[in-house]
Amino acid sequence: MNNDLNNNQNGIDSLDNNMTNNMNNGMNYNNDLSNLNPFVQNTNQNPMNTVNLSNFEQELNLDQNNNNMQNMDNSQMYYPNNAYGNGYNMDNGMNQNPNNGFNNYNQPTVAPEPPQKKKKKTGTLVIILIIVCLIIGGGLFFYLRLAGNKVAPVTIDAKTVDLELGSTLDTTVEKYATVSNISASSCTVDLSKVDIKKEGIYEYTVKCGEVSKTGSVKVADTTAPKVTTKEVTTYIGGTYKIEDFIDSCDDASECSFEYTKSDVTNNTNAEGTYEISITVSDEAGNKTDVTGKLVVSGSAPVSYLTCSKDDTSNSDYVISNIDKIGLQANYTYSKMAKRVKSIKFVKDSNYLIIKSNYENDKSYKYNNYEGIPKFNDSNYELTYENSLTSSTLDSEYGSTFPTSLASIRTYYTTKGYTCKLERA
Repeated sequence: MNNDLNNNQNGIDSLDNNMTNNMNNGMNYNNDLSNLNPFVQNTNQNPMNTVNLSNFEQELNLDQNNNNMQNMDNSQMYYPNNAYGNGYNMDNGMNQNPNNGFNNYNQPTVAPEPPQKKKKKTGTLVIILIIVCLIIGGGLFFYLRLAGNKVAPVTIDAKTVDLELGSTLDTTVEKYATVSNISASSCTVDLSKVDIKKEGIYEYTVKCGEVSKTGSVKVADTTAPKVTTKEVTTYIGGTYKIEDFIDSCDDASECSFEYTKSDVTNNTNAEGTYEISITVSDEAGNKTDVTGKLVVSGSAPVSYLTCSKDDTSNSDYVISNIDKIGLQANYTYSKMAKRVKSIKFVKDSNYLIIKSNYENDKSYKYNNYEGIPKFNDSNYELTYENSLTSSTLDSEYGSTFPTSLASIRTYYTTKGYTCKLERA
């Protein structure tokens, strides 16, 4: 009996020792665990809630345990089939019966952690993809921006320009070239090599900033002369020239004249009015046909009533207006008259300049006077002499021009002329 009691007492003491060791180990584990994870409480104050989990530390990866424990509710920390009974809640274990299942205590059984799926490194891939997209998008943006801001080159398309001889030289850029990607007002045209008064092909240059282009100008006479004629009066047996019928010839080059009909003769044997066909040509071959009027009447004048009037309003020259009225033997108007314009230059330099330029011209217009010029070097005088028709005298007089010497003299002296009688 006593032996049995002793054996039982020894068994109880052994069990107490085991429990004490287990509780000490459990307390040590709880201390470590509480330091690692805030969800595990320190149970040093209650030795009944400690378990020996020394082997459990070897099986449990503390890093994974910490991550899992952060995602678990305190009430979900459950260890089934442990030595303390059919289930032990680590947080609520202090309220469990500490003696529950001690007789069956062996080694705590820990439920295996479910397999953890490896997280795909999608975050890194997304960041890399974003960076690549930003690089590509930024490069495309700047490329398109630079392409949009790129200045197109300036181009000049020079033209071949035809200009009329003697015309006014057009200096606008648009006349000579088509420019692109720049305003024509920002360009200039150099026409210094173009002589508009002489036929030929000349070079010009259009410049826009640093870009320049040359083109060509063709100066040509393509316009026929503009001619006006006048009536020529002569006497029976008198003579005349073809130039006497030309009042003016307007052309960029010199005019020449010829009778259109080859059978025209200088026939003044009978009184009458005749039409004279004349062809006027310029140096380029442009032609104009005109008709002159010839009046043959009476006999040749035997004397002239010469009436003159000077104009001294200009300090560079003196203009003398002279009308010579032809008279018959009985001193009546013979239907023949001449009008002379005399220009006497004060300075020889002005006279010599005009003479050098126009001495060989068949017709020259100066100071609204036009005709065949004659030069007198002795007194620096330039004169024009033209026929004065009866129709012109009638128009200036206002009715039929007077025929008697006295009436003619009175008409001219009333206008401020000085008249004198001269032999033909």
